[in-house]
Amino acid sequence: MLSEFELGDEALRYIRSELAHGRGLARHLLGLPLEQGRVVTYLPSTVVAEDLLDFGSGGVAGGEENVRLAELIVGYLRGRKTGIPVCVFEHYAHRGDPWKKDLRYFVVDEEVFLLVHRDTRTEEIAKTAQKAHLYPSIGILSTLPQDQSLPEDRSEQDLRLLQGLSERTDHVMIGAYDAEAWLVWSRRRT
Repeated sequence: MLSEFELGDEALRYIRSELAHGRGLARHLLGLPLEQGRVVTYLPSTVVAEDLLDFGSGGVAGGEENVRLAELIVGYLRGRKTGIPVCVFEHYAHRGDPWKKDLRYFVVDEEVFLLVHRDTRTEEIAKTAQKAHLYPSIGILSTLPQDQSLPEDRSEQDLRLLQGLSERTDHVMIGAYDAEAWLVWSRRRT
């Protein structure tokens, strides 16, 4: 059984550190007002406080954390009423790298970004979250403007796509606990 734990400044420092190790999307996310948001993680209720704040170490997760993240993603994609909701993860591959291309993705300046959207099957969303859980694991839930099309699978996109997605980001997902779980930053809406 997973519980939601709200985290403070330690989590924000970890998120900034991970974003600094990321790629093109992460660089844009560093400009978000992270201090004005909320950070949570989903871990077994038995986790002790000391382990809860040791974001780089494992041994705290129970195996359901990617499933919980997939539920969050599905809820956002299916529940968002404005714009075109998307989930984007940075991927370790570069264009032309020999990796199994069984997931939807687009490329910006040789960098690969995994993409799921409202019509993506739940199983595929869970698979994408699992495949994206490599160091550093960085993803967002954001929207495209209503008049903009989804990036086509395997297409080359302009840097402006990442800039716009970053500006409209509602949630940032960062791999933590030795890739066993996630920290989720959420924008506070006023």
